Amino acid sequence: FATSTKPAAASAGVAHLGEMRQWVADELSRRTPGPGGPAPGVVCPVVAIGGIAPANAAACVEAGADGLAVVSALLAPAQPSGVREAAAALCGTLPA
Repeated sequence: FATSTKPAAASAGVAHLGEMRQWVADELSRRTPGPGGPAPGVVCPVVAIGGIAPANAAACVEAGADGLAVVSALLAPAQPSGVREAAAALCGTLPA
């Protein structure tokens, strides 16, 4: 998504997250010796970054993101109480 912290960065959208999740799983299987793919507990989280806000956070998680890197949506409020409210709004949009 577009972001004020890196205005020239390309935007991939949520569809790319599902593709990235599959790529990570394939790479872990390919690079792990032995039958059955990666050893239990071997994971590589997929994190959505860039323009993450309450309006798109849930879609990112539903598309396969394990985490969200949020900057602008949390730093935009001028008052500290606004940061708390922005964080609560973001968390309130996420699936249980």
